[in-house]
Amino acid sequence: MLQGRSGRRSFVWFHVAAVKSATSFSIYVNGQLQDSRSPVPSFLDTNSADLRIGSYALEGSHLNGLIDEVEIFNRALFPTDIQAIFAADSAGKCKDDDHDGVPNDKDVYPETPAGEVADTSGCSINQLCPCNGPWKNHGAYVSCVAHRSDDFVAAGLIPKAERDAIVSNAAPSSCGKEKSLQTSEVRRGRRDLLQGLSSWLSPLNPQSAAKQ
Repeated sequence: MLQGRSGRRSFVWFHVAAVKSATSFSIYVNGQLQDSRSPVPSFLDTNSADLRIGSYALEGSHLNGLIDEVEIFNRALFPTDIQAIFAADSAGKCKDDDHDGVPNDKDVYPETPAGEVADTSGCSINQLCPCNGPWKNHGAYVSCVAHRSDDFVAAGLIPKAERDAIVSNAAPSSCGKEKSLQTSEVRRGRRDLLQGLSSWLSPLNPQSAAKQ
């Protein structure tokens, strides 16, 4: 049995790699060799049982923790391979190009600006409530910012004080106002057009002509 020498610590991730070559068994923790056995005992792999990771069937024991990014290779890795994977950190097995804490394969918005807090989908408040979005009016935009900010507070992503500051900044902004202004101008234009048509058609009305 191979054993690692690293002490166990709560709430800390460890990178563990086990390697079986033609001549030895080895275990690496955080890129460093911790134990090795050679020569390899003679055995026949019949594939008659399930591969277990994080549990030991003979003793009924299980890892009291989390396991992530499991991968099985079709060759024995070299020490440099293992060290490179460990050194790559989140940029290696689980890429996060915009550094918002959400892997690319789960990121709805893979281009979150630096410094913006993102939810589990990789979306920041600014991306969920874009200033140039199809808002009915300014109030709809502010309402979106307020509700999304509340969600971020509930998820523990931002403190309430930051939520209040975000909403306060949204209130005096021009987001949503431009479309409201355009809508008002369109309505005013339609009204003026109808009034103009009504004035132009009035002389053609027989009742109007009789009165004249």
